Amino acid sequence: MSATEIQEQIESTNYWDEEVIDIQVKHQGSEVEIYYGEEKDAWKLTFKGCGSLQYKSYLPSEELEKLKERHPGQFDYFGHEILVEETDREGFYLAKIDFQFIEMQIEFRIITVEKVYSEKWFWNDK
Repeated sequence: MSATEIQEQIESTNYWDEEVIDIQVKHQGSEVEIYYGEEKDAWKLTFKGCGSLQYKSYLPSEELEKLKERHPGQFDYFGHEILVEETDREGFYLAKIDFQFIEMQIEFRIITVEKVYSEKWFWNDK
């Protein structure tokens, strides 16, 4: 799959201005999951075989502490831009992500894009 094909697949989800409802880093950083949309009708991007992950949040530190207490409709991250490009590293792509108050760069080998209708969300664990 080319970077252009991956870009088109992501854009087909119409992520622009969708609320980002969860971001999870798993398996010692080799996998990143991003969920956006509605709680019962969300999109899930799974970046697998990650070679690097960088992110920067622009929320004040006191707001970062409150994120885990929030529910959909109260989050501060919304889809603005996701750009995918080839890298110099063979077999890897780079996703540059802007979600309003957080910017991410994920170097990955594989991506899956899927619709999820029921997930165990962190706000339901309370």
